[in-house]
Amino acid sequence: MVHLATFVAVNLLVPVTQPLAPVQFTDRTETAALAPQDIAADRQAGRHLDIGRSYFGEREYLAALNRLKVVVTQFHGSRHVEEALWLLTEAYLALGHDADAQTATAVLRRKFPNGRWSAEAHDSLRAAGLQPAEDAKSWISRALQ
Repeated sequence: MVHLATFVAVNLLVPVTQPLAPVQFTDRTETAALAPQDIAADRQAGRHLDIGRSYFGEREYLAALNRLKVVVTQFHGSRHVEEALWLLTEAYLALGHDADAQTATAVLRRKFPNGRWSAEAHDSLRAAGLQPAEDAKSWISRALQ
């Protein structure tokens, strides 16, 4: 007999080379308002975010940053950008890149002032004794002007 916890833990170990499941929209109005190419782009952004999230969970921060950068720079109109910016903040803080973390949070607060991830990023910065400060020359600021 296999315990449920063991089953879940084993099934969470999915290699990155395995195809990712398609993004599931929770509300049909989200897909109704998007053109087919926008839906495809949103799915791609979601896949990059999922992989970045996985790398972040494994403490592979540089690999996570590379995937999250793709979401922010290539899919800047996607609904996944907000969470990607939050994860960028967390990864940069973990690596000790305070200025980049501050910029990511500042851009996040500018683009999504009332968002959940904006509050999370701001709380993480405050816990590190920092405040959001946007560097206009940063790749993050330039990608989301």
